[in-house]
Amino acid sequence: MDALFSAEDAATAPCLLEGPLRDAAPELLAAVRGLGTSRLAVNFRALSVPYLFNAMEEIFDSGVEPGAALDARVRGLAQWYKSVNSGFWRKLESGIVDPADPRRISTSQPDVEQVTGEHFGRLFADFVAETFWRHPLNQFRARIERNGINVSLLEGKDVLDAGCGAGRLAFVFKELGAQCVVGIDISESALDLARRRQKEIGVTGLEFQQGSVLQLPFADNSFDIVFSSGVYHHTTDWRGGVKEFIRVLKPDGLGLLYYLNEKPGGLFWDIVELLRVMVKGDPLDWMRQALSVHGLPGPRIIYLLDPLMVPINVRLTTGDIEDFLREIGAIDVRRFTRGADRDRLERIYQNESFAREKFGIGENRYAFGKPRAAGWK
Repeated sequence: MDALFSAEDAATAPCLLEGPLRDAAPELLAAVRGLGTSRLAVNFRALSVPYLFNAMEEIFDSGVEPGAALDARVRGLAQWYKSVNSGFWRKLESGIVDPADPRRISTSQPDVEQVTGEHFGRLFADFVAETFWRHPLNQFRARIERNGINVSLLEGKDVLDAGCGAGRLAFVFKELGAQCVVGIDISESALDLARRRQKEIGVTGLEFQQGSVLQLPFADNSFDIVFSSGVYHHTTDWRGGVKEFIRVLKPDGLGLLYYLNEKPGGLFWDIVELLRVMVKGDPLDWMRQALSVHGLPGPRIIYLLDPLMVPINVRLTTGDIEDFLREIGAIDVRRFTRGADRDRLERIYQNESFAREKFGIGENRYAFGKPRAAGWK
């Protein structure tokens, strides 16, 4: 194993070993780790997040071959950090001790599920109404209607949003005519935000409960529609979570397993996973504040930090998902082939230049049913 990174780093970010960034990525990782662990070091390291995301998006939109172009940007960033990490920097960093650093005051092993919930709860705290639920409404409508599902299907239905976070999609379901929407999440802070938003907007027929998606506190066959977006790949047992998902779905109901991280994911996931190892151990609040100081708006900060700071981030092939769904009794399993306008899946569908190199297979979103003779196991 290369001394620049560990086996754990390589497992998190395979681009350290293979693919277009296999030479440049270890160089950048070593340079940013050389900054140290002080708050000042975290602030400097945080700069790499918007820089690499902006570079990636610019290159992807340019139509040029993306591998070599991204490699050049990663190498350039590594050289910049090397210049920062001079003898003067090391002296400056070594003199900084921040007693508020949670790494220095933590005395117990954190619960992964709770840490994950609080991570997402804090990220969404500053959303305003437009970005909180109106924008997701337009995206949701495009994603399901482009895949042959009419939004009128929601009218009068009882819906579960498993892993609802701050409730953004729960509000969407009510807007689209659902009779009752129950949102469940592990994070009390996220649920508090959801309840405050509900009170501000004045929406009825919404209920938010604290609980785990791995042990749903509902009877078998409870909901007409069960939905979950971007949740199970952050848990310790995605299979157990999906089994619970199907258990509470009514026979002849509709399951919308809306997003499970994709594999292969192209250069997009190479950059995300490289950044994951680069900022591993940096406190989320420090990262958020650093990006805010640099003028990034709240929604952009959420987009950038959402996948970077969460403890578990599994990626799955279509075979992983589809074989398991059928094994536990799901029927009419359909992978979405289209997305909202800027979704990676939609850009593949539109045959964008180098789309597969950039995005792999695109987002994993599925619709499926449950037979009347309950087939879940």
